[in-house]
Amino acid sequence: RCPESVMVLNLEQNGGQGAARNVGMSYAGGEYIGFLDADDYVEPDMYETLYQATERYGVTMAGGGYFIDSGSQKKAVADSLPLDVPVLVDTPEKKRQLILSGTAVTFAGRIYRREFVMERGIFFLEGMLYEDNYWQSLVNTEIESYYISGRCFYHYVQSEESSTRHVTERNFLQSMQMQMMLLEEYAGRGLLDSMYTELTAKFLKSHTVMNLLGMYLAWREIPAPIYQKMREDLAA
Repeated sequence: RCPESVMVLNLEQNGGQGAARNVGMSYAGGEYIGFLDADDYVEPDMYETLYQATERYGVTMAGGGYFIDSGSQKKAVADSLPLDVPVLVDTPEKKRQLILSGTAVTFAGRIYRREFVMERGIFFLEGMLYEDNYWQSLVNTEIESYYISGRCFYHYVQSEESSTRHVTERNFLQSMQMQMMLLEEYAGRGLLDSMYTELTAKFLKSHTVMNLLGMYLAWREIPAPIYQKMREDLAA
């Protein structure tokens, strides 16, 4: 519909989804940015609806729920954040709750003010899995206001070729590495000064407990190299 507004970028090296998104953000010239994976799709009015919400309420981020599409089945997933009301993250307690509780919705079902993202230095990890979890976690540390619609807009298509559907040792090692890097970002942003106990507990749950549980459910055993790396991370 608007070919003059479309730019196709060819990257010389494959840095994964994180690198592609970082490059896209650096070239974006609009007031808002959003993300859409090649095998997913959105409701036709998603971006218009979210844009109108950001303009009406003056919020930094707007989004909604999403659908999990897997063949003939489709499941709606609502966000865990307050719905259909603009929210100001204007107290330490509201910020603490957002950082610790996060959100149940994919980051791609939203739009963000580009200036906010770039000024706060919120970039994706490159060449790694779980770069989206890392990125949204950083957004949660800096967000000033948001609006979440009760509607579902984004269609997350689950296919056998998805990079996160086939569980290997790489999945768990990169999940652990991402959590280590996220903890370093928390420290760099000064959050450990006021939230050391809460963020350490959050890290141990995500880095250690959930990965141990995931490996046991997948294989009924914990591979020795991963267990050793986990011990090294916790000793660091």
